[in-house]
Amino acid sequence: MIKIPKNIYTIFTLLAMVQSRPYHKLDTKWFDFEQEGQIGQARFVWADTSNTWNGKDSVMCDHYRLDINIEDEEKKLDKRSDYFMEEVLADGVVRELWVSRKKPKRIIRTTLKTNWFPISATINE
Repeated sequence: MIKIPKNIYTIFTLLAMVQSRPYHKLDTKWFDFEQEGQIGQARFVWADTSNTWNGKDSVMCDHYRLDINIEDEEKKLDKRSDYFMEEVLADGVVRELWVSRKKPKRIIRTTLKTNWFPISATINE
């Protein structure tokens, strides 16, 4: 049985949160985290404010690193996971997001620097 604490976040609720709160409310604060039964903590670390290209224009964004620490990997619900989610949770992966400052805030770009190769996604308008 997996005990899930109150006020826990998943990767999807974290991504929604980073688009709705200002950086000073997120920066370096740890949040309880759960993914596929694995419990841990996650935090956004604000790196800077910079321009990011969206395919049409330069967009002013808050740039974050997302840290995820899983406390017990043995409680994973399914031993098989899709490749993307395994890489999102893997040790040593650098997860970065660029979130527009202009409202409505949106994730403009993300990168995962994995042990094998970097993965990047950019919103093109």
